[in-house]
Amino acid sequence: MSIQTAKTIQAKYDVLHHQKRIQELANCHSHFDKRLLAESKAIVANPCTGYRSVDLSNTAYLAELDAFKSSINKQHNSKGNTNDERIPNSAKRITR
Repeated sequence: MSIQTAKTIQAKYDVLHHQKRIQELANCHSHFDKRLLAESKAIVANPCTGYRSVDLSNTAYLAELDAFKSSINKQHNSKGNTNDERIPNSAKRITR
């Protein structure tokens, strides 16, 4: 695998990780959870900041993130949105 491909995959899963965290923390009220939520929103808005949140060797978690992405796609498709790709274009850029 090329370095560019690895960085693209890393960015994809980092964004998915933070999108999942945003969904999980949406109704939390503790100060710590609100801070995590704000940090995740900032990372999703600018995924090329160099964060490496996901261990790409953890195939079980990668599968969980892929399932999360599929559920997002199904929700969007059921609302009439036929765009299958949910990763922001900025996450597709190669970082460092």
